Amino acid sequence: MAKEKHDTGTVTFEATEAIPTGSLVKITSAGKVSIAAVGEEPIGTAAEKAYASGQRIGVDLFSKPGTMIGIAAGSFAAGAVLYGRNDGEVDDTNADSALRVGIAKEAASADGDLVEFIHDKGA
Repeated sequence: MAKEKHDTGTVTFEATEAIPTGSLVKITSAGKVSIAAVGEEPIGTAAEKAYASGQRIGVDLFSKPGTMIGIAAGSFAAGAVLYGRNDGEVDDTNADSALRVGIAKEAASADGDLVEFIHDKGA
């Protein structure tokens, strides 16, 4: 496979499953992406929806400049520290070996809200 360099911060991957827009995603051992569960290291968020396994989707990498769009696992305030949760969602609950992924730029009022956040793994 030819090596490629990506300068935009959004890279295309093949999905291993249906993935909603804004889900935290991880790279599998096959070089594809799947939804990151709590405690798994995400590489970014799905920039678009994958309707099924095998579909190619854009992923906004955490290394890109700017903010990210994520899916809230529950309500939280703007400025809250966010952690990766199950189903590739973000929440302000730090439990179950959750990994810090950023800071909420806006509040979420319910599970499933799309929210803007600033990627920040903290110290």
